[in-house]
Amino acid sequence: MLTAASLALTLLASSLDGTSAVNRDRHPRGRAASTITVGGIDRGRAFPPFSEVTTAVNRSLPPIVVAMAADPNVSPAVVRLVAEEANAIFRAAGVRFVWRDRPESPASLLVAIDNEPGPERESSTPLGWLVFENGAPTPRIHISYRNAVQYMAVSREVIGVVGAKTVAERETLLGRLMGRALAHELGHYLLATKEHTAKGLLKRAPSAQEFFSPLRSAFTLDAAECSQIAARLEKRLDLAGIVP
Repeated sequence: MLTAASLALTLLASSLDGTSAVNRDRHPRGRAASTITVGGIDRGRAFPPFSEVTTAVNRSLPPIVVAMAADPNVSPAVVRLVAEEANAIFRAAGVRFVWRDRPESPASLLVAIDNEPGPERESSTPLGWLVFENGAPTPRIHISYRNAVQYMAVSREVIGVVGAKTVAERETLLGRLMGRALAHELGHYLLATKEHTAKGLLKRAPSAQEFFSPLRSAFTLDAAECSQIAARLEKRLDLAGIVP
């Protein structure tokens, strides 16, 4: 789970670092959510087709078909930017995504961008979460638009005052933030792990600078992780989907 510490939600504007822990608070036995905590500073509607943001990289691996659903207050532009950001992060790993614009579309994975608060934690609020059952990831990822908006608002020391930005600037920052949160959860899903790393895509605590930077160097997969994902996709075709 990707989480952010909050203000009225427990977000604090004074610190940019934090800690991480696997969250089991609101899940029955056998169920847990992958967790990454950003310390300090910190269903559905159809949207335009995703054909132009489909990543074409390693054709030897089957593409992962993802159905996306967004709440009505999430603009189609933000949804598209989220998909583009996830595509860009996984491109180096040779992972291809085919994005479907309706939750009922045939897919191996559902991504819901909604206004859910997420699993409760004493000192943090999730940006995204993925539930594990009996040690295996379930095929549904949540990204919290509401929490992302609030996290962006208290990150003014890094990005400036949100209210002073244009709609396009706000959407770009939101798409970047939520796209990186989605990529993090996709990493947990594809690697089938709740564990975190000291750096890279599964880093425990990205800073606001890393979340909002135009550079993606803080959200990379190493060679071993890329090889592991490739091996899983080759063995587990159910992780991918049939693309017409």
